[in-house]
Amino acid sequence: MKSASNPPNRQGPARRSVHDMQQQGISRLFGKRRRRDVVFLTRALLLALCLIPGAAPAEALQSLESIRQKVQAYLQENHAGLGENTRVEIGRLDRRLRLAACGEPLAVSSPYGKPRSGSVTLEVSCAGPKAWRLYVPARIESYLPVLSLSRNLPRGAMLKESDLQPLRQNIAALPHGYFTDAAELVGMELRRPLRAGAVVSPGAVKAPTLVRRGQNVRLVVESGGVRISSQLEALQDGAEGELIRLKNPRSGRIVQGRVSGRDTVRIKL
Repeated sequence: MKSASNPPNRQGPARRSVHDMQQQGISRLFGKRRRRDVVFLTRALLLALCLIPGAAPAEALQSLESIRQKVQAYLQENHAGLGENTRVEIGRLDRRLRLAACGEPLAVSSPYGKPRSGSVTLEVSCAGPKAWRLYVPARIESYLPVLSLSRNLPRGAMLKESDLQPLRQNIAALPHGYFTDAAELVGMELRRPLRAGAVVSPGAVKAPTLVRRGQNVRLVVESGGVRISSQLEALQDGAEGELIRLKNPRSGRIVQGRVSGRDTVRIKL
């Protein structure tokens, strides 16, 4: 007698096959989405990196020291008398400057004329590839032996060589000028009193007065080959070459003549 047994389950393998296929389809579906997400995120990240400041390769910059050296070289080449008695001080450059590196030699010029002692401003420029222009301040100090007084002198004093002595000075601090050759000053007259040690400037002296007001002078009148002289009264002081007024004491007539020497005035007709 055979015992009853359960019939074989024929649907089991089929059901497992369908389940496996469903799982495999879901995996493929989500796998594709994950790949798309990864590609999208990668592209987004690359784009963000490109937009972040500083992420791109750093641009080459012109060093401030190279600009200073170029200005120094320009002053040494173009400033007359630059040497051991001259000192050049380049103005401070802003460290925040970000100037593109110049592909050509820097050009330096003086927009306000040839640089002299004192404060100057120079133009430094780059032609490319990215053009820029910069103004650099500088100061030139030149030390020279200039002439000063060896003693106190009053107004109207006639300068002698013994009245003068050399004094080393920064000529940038002498805006009114100076003398270095005593021959230019000997015989000149002081316009105002000066103390010992004072630097003699062109404005402090004048040609000596050869004719004094109220003084009788000799007037020489020249016309062709004829020369006539007479005595007239000077109505004002005069140095050589200056035009002054004269009065004829007999007629009262006023004439003008040019001082030509001590107590002498000439008129050429």
